[in-house]
Amino acid sequence: MKKLAIILILLVSYAFVAIPQNELQQKFHKAIRGTYNIEKFDLAEVKVSAEIAAQASVEMNEGNLFKIKQEEI
Repeated sequence: MKKLAIILILLVSYAFVAIPQNELQQKFHKAIRGTYNIEKFDLAEVKVSAEIAAQASVEMNEGNLFKIKQEEI
């Protein structure tokens, strides 16, 4: 679970690089598919309390932390 959180934080942090949104989203989804060997999945936004966000080593705000939910085949 910790590995998942670190990967997600790194992927989301990558969002601040000047890449068009559509291209960024494609790379993000490709990284998830490759890392977890899944094709179909949904992303659910994870709400982070201000207390936890203050303890994080990266900026944590709305819309930059997601839970990966694998779709049933």
